[in-house]
Amino acid sequence: MKYILALFFLLFLFSCQPIKEFHKISQYSCKTQIPVSVKHINPELSTIVILASNSGTEIFDLLAPFYIFSSTQQFNVLVVAPEKKPFLLWKGVFAMPHFSISEIQHIDPALIVIPALNNPSDSVIISYLKSKQESKKLSVCEGSRTLAQAGLLDNIVCTSHASSINDQKKKFPEAKWQTNLKYTEHHNIYTTAGVASAIEGSLYLVRVLSEKSEMEKVMCEIQYPHSSIHIEHNSGKVRIREQLNILSKTWFKKNKRIGIFLNDQVDELQLAAILDTYNRTFPSKIETFTKGDSLIVSKHGLQLFPTSATNSEYDEIHISKSAVSDFHNQTENQNVEIINYNQSAIYLFPEILARIENQYSPRFRETVERLLDYTKN
Repeated sequence: MKYILALFFLLFLFSCQPIKEFHKISQYSCKTQIPVSVKHINPELSTIVILASNSGTEIFDLLAPFYIFSSTQQFNVLVVAPEKKPFLLWKGVFAMPHFSISEIQHIDPALIVIPALNNPSDSVIISYLKSKQESKKLSVCEGSRTLAQAGLLDNIVCTSHASSINDQKKKFPEAKWQTNLKYTEHHNIYTTAGVASAIEGSLYLVRVLSEKSEMEKVMCEIQYPHSSIHIEHNSGKVRIREQLNILSKTWFKKNKRIGIFLNDQVDELQLAAILDTYNRTFPSKIETFTKGDSLIVSKHGLQLFPTSATNSEYDEIHISKSAVSDFHNQTENQNVEIINYNQSAIYLFPEILARIENQYSPRFRETVERLLDYTKN
């Protein structure tokens, strides 16, 4: 009987439109000509490759390391996918990889970063990882599934998102799964806990690949809220309680339509924090839009494409610090709420989570924190 009730609950949960929206993976469909992405590779610098799946890649898992490593100006930081075509950074924005895997196969990177991928078993990506045995590897969140599929976590101390570790223990029993750690290190393999721990894992690898002073400089730039990297982590998985909170919110409270304004030089870390956190409030839709040309280039040189051509059907519009001067009230809707991050820290999680608590409840804030695998310690 309890299994029938559980099945009924899941069917009821996933029939809700905001929850279906949360799990939707879109494909880029714009017919306009895409300019060729040109990324200069400095032969005097070490190279960091951040892998992406053309079928979808988790946004904070990719953009946080991209921002942090790019900020050092010590590395060539390349976003690479099996095919050189736009892919979804879920949720809310498309990106163009700098190169395809075949184009950079000849380069031996100092580090390969593996975010959570919509297709963790992509044979091209797994073959590439196996071919780069000497390169350090950093999996972020459920990027650990791809490392495990490649056999690179066998007998390795590792971690992942708190809510997925039990499942990964069953699927990959050869790995030594650990909880309550933001990141792990075992020879040249590094893994992080869920989503938000991309920050700590990336900062630590800056120190490994460069110097402590370089890591501290980046910590200051991103306004990291601690004086040193926190490795301790309260691995709180999503429980029935949080699932009920999600169900209550999506069925009985207003599910907002959220738009995020994009501009050239947009700050990748702020953009990822806004999109990834608000996506976990289960809005009825969450999209990006821009003015004029549909293509923008981010602060550190990643081509991004909005998911919407309109800007008039949102309940909230969020504007990151770098986009404020370009916005000029791009909407005719007088009822829309404008959320301006002009005076905000780059490290946005505390501010956004406090706003979510005010909008909904402390319990729902905790739900979002668990979905992000975020802890304040």
